[in-house]
Amino acid sequence: MLNPNFLLLGLESILLRIKEERNEEAEEGILLLSEIYRHSLRNQEELVPLLEELKAMENVKIFLNEFNSKHIHLSSQGG
Repeated sequence: MLNPNFLLLGLESILLRIKEERNEEAEEGILLLSEIYRHSLRNQEELVPLLEELKAMENVKIFLNEFNSKHIHLSSQGG
């Protein structure tokens, strides 16, 4: 389950982009945030394929790096 503060901070970051007329970035943020929450809600009680989970993690990483200034690096062990 995602922390509600993640949603609030994300929406504030998107709103800031809109106020600065950075509409393409705001649109990207909305799409990423909706995909992150869609994945979270859809998969709360079921196992999902590894590739689907990795894609969701990549979306979170992109969102954090671009909208919350939390630079995240994902790498595979042994790969």
